[in-house]
Amino acid sequence: MKKKTLEQELKEHRERIIEEREDWKYINEHGCNDPSWSAVVCVGGNMKQKILDFIISYIQIHGYPPTVREIGEGVGLNSTSSVQEHLVCMREIGMIETDAESGKSRAIRVPGYKFVKEKQDEQ
Repeated sequence: MKKKTLEQELKEHRERIIEEREDWKYINEHGCNDPSWSAVVCVGGNMKQKILDFIISYIQIHGYPPTVREIGEGVGLNSTSSVQEHLVCMREIGMIETDAESGKSRAIRVPGYKFVKEKQDEQ
């Protein structure tokens, strides 16, 4: 068996990520009622969407992203490692972004969202 080059492995990895993004787009548009989706994918997809919704709401309220622990408390996950696994997957498929290394607190961004503070009317 011929060993794959680094370029081949990277190309395959990119292709898998693109496929996963398309899968998540489909799940977000159609839900998990499609019988072709496995229960595992759908459960994970629902939790990832729940985490994304929580992050967006948290940023809108507080003006900065939540910590991993706060995300867990907000979506009902007791294990911070479970939350971190979801966040890593979400980052890989493009649901969230960050400039920081994995595990850094409050470094999450949501693609397509720009959160700005509104000016309050003077009375």
